[in-house]
Amino acid sequence: MSVEMTVSSSQGKPAEWHDRRVITPKNADKALEGENEHWIGDLQTKDAEKFNEIFKDDVEKFNAKQNRPSRKMGSESTNPERQKTYYDGVVDGTFCTGTGKMKETPVQECVLQIGNKDDNGITDDSFDIDTWQTLKRSGHEDKASEYALSHLSKNPNKERTKRIIHRAVDRIQNFAPEHLVILRADWHGDEPCGTGHCHIAYVLRATGYKNGMESRVASVKALEQMGFKKTKDSEYGIVQLHEKFKEIVAEEMVADALEYDYNPIHRKPDSGEHRKRSDVDAFREMSAEREELDADKATLDVAWDTLAEQIQNLAKKENSLDIREEELDTWEQSLNQNLLNARKVFLDAEEKRLNARETKLDEWEKSLDENNLNTRKNDLDTRESDLLIRETKHRKKVIDLQQKESELQTKERDLKEREDNLKPSAVVASMLYMVAQNERIPERKRQAESLRDYVKKFADRLDTTFKVNQEKSRQIRQQLRDSAFGVEKTDDIEIHV
Repeated sequence: MSVEMTVSSSQGKPAEWHDRRVITPKNADKALEGENEHWIGDLQTKDAEKFNEIFKDDVEKFNAKQNRPSRKMGSESTNPERQKTYYDGVVDGTFCTGTGKMKETPVQECVLQIGNKDDNGITDDSFDIDTWQTLKRSGHEDKASEYALSHLSKNPNKERTKRIIHRAVDRIQNFAPEHLVILRADWHGDEPCGTGHCHIAYVLRATGYKNGMESRVASVKALEQMGFKKTKDSEYGIVQLHEKFKEIVAEEMVADALEYDYNPIHRKPDSGEHRKRSDVDAFREMSAEREELDADKATLDVAWDTLAEQIQNLAKKENSLDIREEELDTWEQSLNQNLLNARKVFLDAEEKRLNARETKLDEWEKSLDENNLNTRKNDLDTRESDLLIRETKHRKKVIDLQQKESELQTKERDLKEREDNLKPSAVVASMLYMVAQNERIPERKRQAESLRDYVKKFADRLDTTFKVNQEKSRQIRQQLRDSAFGVEKTDDIEIHV
């Protein structure tokens, strides 16, 4: 029996944090995260960085042609208003023409979907959205997840349509790579109340300009260069592009059915519902939800940037930490060896002195006669007493040396404790704790606590020591070693303890 489903390709506002599931949105269930898939793009690189990399050569060529430094773009410009990346310049309008709705958008998004929640939903027909939402809102997220898992749809078309869209996305990526540059593609199957769909973030790049940048963001021209031109009898170019996406999906419906031997899913003709306006109440509800999502996005963007910066700093300083650890090990071995050598030299000298004394006493004993034996005996006793006093002093020196060694170890532990106090992990964990305590929304509070646990778990990686403190610490250790062996302190070293 033939099945018909709608094919939708809608234009949306990119939300990188939403597509990557930095947090679980309200309409998704965390237990279904395994249903999500990442198809295209580097997860470690943000959209803005990918965008700047696409136009890197064009920006360099543009700057090379400029006679006035103030006309250049980025850090090479002497004009503060142009000292920004191409992405930021497109966002605020510095590097593109048009204002308001006519201003260019650096990154655009398309959402591809086959069917709807009624004929191709993630959950089955017996799933009740009100029950699931009530469990989530009342704090019983585990029970809500169990409820969603127990009602997952077993319709084979659910997996077929995901496979079809995946194949269509691969074709779209290679459809017009010069003008339609795909940054990333993410499949979402974790929304119990909806249908599996794919978010595609892309850039419309126009080429062949003689003045200015040879290639740039220009949606209308890029669409025309792909063959989607607005005429009196045709839709706008972006509408034609989305229609092409839907045609590719429809073609893959037939191809997939032939390959896997089942009755094909046919594309249902568009009903035009997507062109109808929402009523006032629905519009207000959608606007309020969008404002809330925008606020969440701003907060998450700040957290994302902070984490990215911390990860980059950790990567840059990881080698310096390894070098410092090796230097500390070498210094510790050197210190222990020096102390052992000093004690060995002292004991060898003491042994030689005692042997010489014993030899001298033997010689004196042989030279003694009966007449002056008592006199010499008293002399020897006196000398022996002196020797005992000297030996006592030497023992005291040995004890002092041991005490100095203990003091060095204590000071070394103090230095280590002070270095630990410089670690930023405690500060970051404290800030996240305050966020978790002050946050009223359970999901955000749980995210803050999870992030705090992450910081604690990788505290050793997050903690860094600046080179200036490392140099001062080395000078302190040198001063301590010099003072332990009686070396006079030099005036050109400034010690901060």
